Amino acid sequence: MTILIPEKNNNIFRLYHKSSITLIPLCACSYILNKNNIPSEYLFHSFNIINIGFHSYVSTSSIITDYLKNPKLSKIARISSLSGHVLGALGGFVFLKNMASINKNNKE
Repeated sequence: MTILIPEKNNNIFRLYHKSSITLIPLCACSYILNKNNIPSEYLFHSFNIINIGFHSYVSTSSIITDYLKNPKLSKIARISSLSGHVLGALGGFVFLKNMASINKNNKE
């Protein structure tokens, strides 16, 4: 399954390297927009959640490939890593939704 071993897919690995360029600029934009309470900040936060989650998942998968040689243990670690990263991203989106509703209620 390509999703469990993303570093073996050239397209995913190419996207991983291209997305690493945007990590710091997107975080900086999110910080500036958040400090100035600009409404489009949630769009940047969403991109950050996706980008950081994707980058972290591919990095973790590469570490699993390098250090876990037992196939059964490696598969368990990969499934756990994917599950954890998906849950983390979903948690980030839920947090953003809650913050948006809190900010909306404060403006009223």
